[in-house]
Amino acid sequence: MTEHSEITFEKEDFKEQSFRGNFYDSCTFKHCDFSKADLGQAHFENCHFEDCNLSQAKVINAKWQEVSFKGCKLSGIDFEHISKMLLSFSFDNCQISYCNFMGLKITNTRFLNSEIKECDFVKTDLSASNFSGSNLSGSTFNDCDLSKVDFRDAHGYQFNPRNNKLKKAKFSVPAVLTLLSEFDIEIS
Repeated sequence: MTEHSEITFEKEDFKEQSFRGNFYDSCTFKHCDFSKADLGQAHFENCHFEDCNLSQAKVINAKWQEVSFKGCKLSGIDFEHISKMLLSFSFDNCQISYCNFMGLKITNTRFLNSEIKECDFVKTDLSASNFSGSNLSGSTFNDCDLSKVDFRDAHGYQFNPRNNKLKKAKFSVPAVLTLLSEFDIEIS
């Protein structure tokens, strides 16, 4: 196991490389390419990713604790098998597409001003999370806990309110009207 602490990695090409078993504490990754990298069983704690590409990265049993992503691209990642112990991350101004968040408990997660397209949130506990300013086009929310989630200024979301817990969730007009499409009613 290789340990790294308080190191900044810039413009590194980690494409298709293995990080298995490595430990990163308080590290920053700027403009790095992690596409198709194997991050399985790697531990990232208090790390920051800025303008990185993590497309199709493998995260089986990876540990992400207090990890932030800003301006990053995350596409085709299956988060279902990431380590759930102390899992916490945040996203700001990211492109998140074709990712699977099924079965995760990611309460209080920030998904701010991001493009979150064609992602699956099924049986996901997102309570008290924040999607403000994000585009959720094509993303699926089914059997989720969306209690106290902030969807204000978010758009593109469409899900059945009967299939999710929505107590005290916050929405903006007119985007919230898309939730009524499940009821086959006409609004004029």
